[in-house]
Amino acid sequence: MRRRRLGVASLLHRWGGWTVQFGFRQQESERIRKDQSFVDVPRWRTLEARLSGRIGRNWRLTLRGNTQHLTHPPTMVTTDPRQLFWDDRRFVQLRLEGGSPTINGYLLLTHQRWDNDVRAVELTTNTIVLGGTWNASQRLSLFAEYAYESWRAKSEMASFPTLDNFVPNSRITTLGLNWAIDERTFLSAAFTEFVTANDNPLLLRDGNYRGRFLTASLRYRFPAGYEVALTVAPWRYRDRVVDLMDYDATVVMVSGKARF
Repeated sequence: MRRRRLGVASLLHRWGGWTVQFGFRQQESERIRKDQSFVDVPRWRTLEARLSGRIGRNWRLTLRGNTQHLTHPPTMVTTDPRQLFWDDRRFVQLRLEGGSPTINGYLLLTHQRWDNDVRAVELTTNTIVLGGTWNASQRLSLFAEYAYESWRAKSEMASFPTLDNFVPNSRITTLGLNWAIDERTFLSAAFTEFVTANDNPLLLRDGNYRGRFLTASLRYRFPAGYEVALTVAPWRYRDRVVDLMDYDATVVMVSGKARF
């Protein structure tokens, strides 16, 4: 690659408590060979939009998205001359966040899609993330988050196994707390569960597994400013197809901090 060119145009407007923005982006990448001879200039054009504003006093909504199109496909020198680049990319995301000083939360919805028309390949993912924080007292706060991601895939191969049989769905659950027991003692803990699932027709490892990870840390601060901490982290991993990947591990660590 010898040269890149990027052009951007944007329009922004505000009214009331809302903001809307539109944008256009064009990107070119001039490609050359090792002997400096010219190859081609792939070109991508992207349209962008964003809307954000407040809903009521305590909530904020943001909606944004973009669509990108490959207008000048690059030249392929592979055995199969069909391009390996995505023709179109689409992205849409909605975010809702807010609450009160005591309890606040957020919701995130995301949709993405990639297309390669000449190879009849489509890849789609949808994600939902829901989380929040609760300040139960001046000394104790709790947080939680749940995320789920689903995948769909399509290709020119219609016989089993298809591309869709290999893309995994997954979910992540996280719980945690931060507790100031007193002026010198602090406890923090977090638990995470990660699960993936797909058809896995070739019975590959790390395709269908469940992981549970707990990390807890207790810190004590001495009057002179020194700190000592004890961390305990038991982890558990289970592969539902290849049990040779299973493990149980526990980390115990003592650490300290001092200022000189």
